[in-house]
Amino acid sequence: MRLAKSPLFALAALAALAILPTAAAADDADVCSKQSGDDAIAACTRQIDSHRLQGHDLAVAYKNRGNGYDDKGDTDRAISDYNEAMRLDPKYAVAYNNRGNEYRRKKDYDRAIADYDEAIRLDPKSALAYSNRGNVYVHKGDHDRAIADFSAAIRLDPNDAESFNSRCWVRAIAGLDLKAALDDCNESLRLRPDDGNAFNSRALVQFKLAAFALAVADYSAAIAHNPKDADSLYGRGMAKRKGGDAAGGDADIAAAKAIKPDVADVFAGFGVK
Repeated sequence: MRLAKSPLFALAALAALAILPTAAAADDADVCSKQSGDDAIAACTRQIDSHRLQGHDLAVAYKNRGNGYDDKGDTDRAISDYNEAMRLDPKYAVAYNNRGNEYRRKKDYDRAIADYDEAIRLDPKSALAYSNRGNVYVHKGDHDRAIADFSAAIRLDPNDAESFNSRCWVRAIAGLDLKAALDDCNESLRLRPDDGNAFNSRALVQFKLAAFALAVADYSAAIAHNPKDADSLYGRGMAKRKGGDAAGGDADIAAAKAIKPDVADVFAGFGVK
């Protein structure tokens, strides 16, 4: 004999079914905002297609999906999503910053700068936007503006190891105030002791200060983080040569050129020949 279900049982079942979409939406919001790549794209798309979000909340979902496309290197789709985020919320500074990153990846530096300009206008305390714009100025060879932007980023966030390293690097390649460059690299490594890029930057500073043994040590530290780092191999080779180790220098330089044939031209642009 089958027992009839009570009205209370039926109500409980309906309540459970009502909770499922809400729980799923919460999961999608979490994955969309915190995960990367395909997982983020799928979750953000479900959020967008659910038609539950409006205004800034919907703009955030598009921005997060754009980040997912950025993780995959799909620049055009990332730009499309950032465009939609800005259409929904014209004051969304982060979306402008992130679209600037995509234009920088495409080497469309003027558009990148325009986006970073707008991100900074909307959020003058965005250390990240200043740092990103500084990196574009480095690519354009405008060292003074790059240093000014990295300095602004550091004023806004004194714990920004990346901006300290970037300012060190610009000063190193341009040969501007090498003592200050060394201080910047030291601070970057204090904040982030295992950063191979900062060791590489400091090595170039040491090389230009004619502290060749210290340059070899820093390039070696950078190579320990990335054995295929052609720039560090070449720099170490040049530092070894300057320090009297011709054979060791030649071996490093040969290894660097095997990985990156134009590495000598790159260093010539830094004033290292």
